[in-house]
Amino acid sequence: MNTEERLEKLEREVADLRKCLHTQRLVVEDEAGRRRAELKVSELGVSFELLDENGKIRSMLWAAKGMSCLSLSDATEKASVWLHASEDEPSLSLHNRGHRRVYLNVEKNEPSLELFDDCGQRRAIMNVPEEGPSLTLWDEAGECRVGLSSEQGETVLFFRGEDGLGGGLDVGKEGTRLTLCDQEGKPRVSLAAVREGSGLRLMSGARKTIAQLTENKAGPSLALADQEGEKRVALEVNEGQPRLVEWDERGTPRTVLDIDEDSAGLNFYDGAGRTSVVLGQSEKGPIIRLVGANGKDRMILFLVEDGPAMGLFDENGKLLWSVPS
Repeated sequence: MNTEERLEKLEREVADLRKCLHTQRLVVEDEAGRRRAELKVSELGVSFELLDENGKIRSMLWAAKGMSCLSLSDATEKASVWLHASEDEPSLSLHNRGHRRVYLNVEKNEPSLELFDDCGQRRAIMNVPEEGPSLTLWDEAGECRVGLSSEQGETVLFFRGEDGLGGGLDVGKEGTRLTLCDQEGKPRVSLAAVREGSGLRLMSGARKTIAQLTENKAGPSLALADQEGEKRVALEVNEGQPRLVEWDERGTPRTVLDIDEDSAGLNFYDGAGRTSVVLGQSEKGPIIRLVGANGKDRMILFLVEDGPAMGLFDENGKLLWSVPS
């Protein structure tokens, strides 16, 4: 190869060099000779770095098999932004003063957003799984305080204070329910509004209903129970007619007061649930009945327009004496 041929070959190589540069490491320096950018290829992958005038890496782009990453750093080389891309879990992370503050990712096709305080403690997370979205809040000690979720047409909100007191709100297809809990997480108050009506329940520490106020198509009612949840008093208005019932500790009704448009009556029952005393008021006047254990009247006292009247009866209900005779 003569000199002329060599020059022609060199000219072709220079022309090719202008189009493409083949190398495993490329460093770009400024006019002061400081490294400002570097592109390199290694067994781990390909990386590209940008440096400031102090030689600090401020941006780095890295790519390997199946994933890539971009980081942006502050003047101390602490990463402020991390962007990670992969087939299964892309993510974005924002940092401040060395602490993560925001983390956004998609894992198994479920997006998630997390927020952190200036100490790096997670304070909030929002997820959107297939079942429905949810939001959870934590305090500075890492205790869960608030949760909100929506799943299959039902929305649920729960909350809890530092002393353990808390509750929840449930809004669904059937209605709305609010529950308040004590320090041990036991439900103590429940307020509900459903299609059939509304109601308020108070519960003991043993989770027994001790008071219940309800409202439905028939009318309102109030029931009181002991600490074991046994009903003791009930007051209701059923289709416009009020009624009061009292039970003993064994669940036996002992008094019943009924009032309707034309009359009123108060019945007393013995321990076996049998009628023993009846006090009544009707259009004809007041009446008192004393009843034996066999259900037979033993005494009747009533007042009519002509005056008072009374009758005494034996155990079989046979009249023994009456006034007037």
